[in-house]
Amino acid sequence: LERQQLLEVGGPALEYFTEITHRKPRERIGEADALHQMLQHRGPELLRSALAQALAAQLYGAHYVRHFLAKMQGGHDNGPVTGSSQRPPLSLPPRRELPL
Repeated sequence: LERQQLLEVGGPALEYFTEITHRKPRERIGEADALHQMLQHRGPELLRSALAQALAAQLYGAHYVRHFLAKMQGGHDNGPVTGSSQRPPLSLPPRRELPL
């Protein structure tokens, strides 16, 4: 049922879940659980957008999707997450211009 609800989010969900299944077959159940929690707490529109961003960046894992959700909401995602993907949100250092 959870997987079906994820797939109903749309094309990005199917593509993302397919990538997770191929790249992390042993972690796919935990990843699906974490993505389903995000769906329940953030809704299909936000999750679809976060999945599309993660796909575009070729970043595969629920912790990356959680990062994009937090970024869209202007802060950190503190919602509950279960499964093997419990990692802190991705923190990227500020970009610096290098002299030429």
